[in-house]
Amino acid sequence: MGVVGKTVKVVGREASHVFGAVTVRYWYDSMRLFLLRGRRRCPACTSGRMFRFKEVVDGGLKDYYGCSQCEHFEPLDVEGDPEGLAALQTLAKARLASMSAVEFANAEKTFRYQSRGRWLMSAGFLIAGFGFLYADFSVWTILNLGAMSAVFFVQGLRASFRHWQFQTETFYQPGAFYRWLVIGKWWV
Repeated sequence: MGVVGKTVKVVGREASHVFGAVTVRYWYDSMRLFLLRGRRRCPACTSGRMFRFKEVVDGGLKDYYGCSQCEHFEPLDVEGDPEGLAALQTLAKARLASMSAVEFANAEKTFRYQSRGRWLMSAGFLIAGFGFLYADFSVWTILNLGAMSAVFFVQGLRASFRHWQFQTETFYQPGAFYRWLVIGKWWV
């Protein structure tokens, strides 16, 4: 490639930045990642994401979660489907049995650190909100800090619950969340 070819390549790359082709691609990639972030991984293949779909069963419309990569699916209302719940419990027990002690300890440690980090972030945003309230900042700023504190609080609760599930091996059991709330093992 000569000087003209290199110049055209550089000018084309810079023009794509200026006119937005690269920006649109980055925006598309970030939106795709954002939309997949809330989707949990498939418990069967661990590479796909679970998506919601509707299926006609016995003349009625039922909601299911299905994997994007494999043929695994599960009903949306797990407690209303006892055999689906039993299948998920056996799948979870098989997954736990296949994990080595190091993997199990790493998963537990990950949830513990996630919980602590989210709790501390929640407390930090709450303290900042009270500080801004004292300093007469805008009400919208204080409400945003309160909302971020609430989001991190709920994420901390979720990570603490997952940590408790790993400790007690209570996956896909009805009433497990209520038992965890009553026991009070929120801070791990």
